[in-house]
Amino acid sequence: MRTAFLDGVAVTSGHWIVADDDGVLVIGGDRREELAETAARIQSVEGRQSERMRAGTSLRDQLDFAEYRRRQAQDPELTLRGYLAQTGGAIET
Repeated sequence: MRTAFLDGVAVTSGHWIVADDDGVLVIGGDRREELAETAARIQSVEGRQSERMRAGTSLRDQLDFAEYRRRQAQDPELTLRGYLAQTGGAIET
């Protein structure tokens, strides 16, 4: 089996490569369904967020950014991505 390296990551014919403006993802072919489900969930969440922004609710308010900062003050290890995972938000695109 031939192997290529993408920024130090070994890639073979069994991998899938997916990319967007934020970066490149290399996954095993056996994880295609998981990737599709995750992408659909993110698209759905972000679609609802976009609709609420068009209706006048800022993303900062939707994500309850003030609550994130309060929790982060108590737990400096808490990332925005982790907070959003806990609260059902997304900012993937």
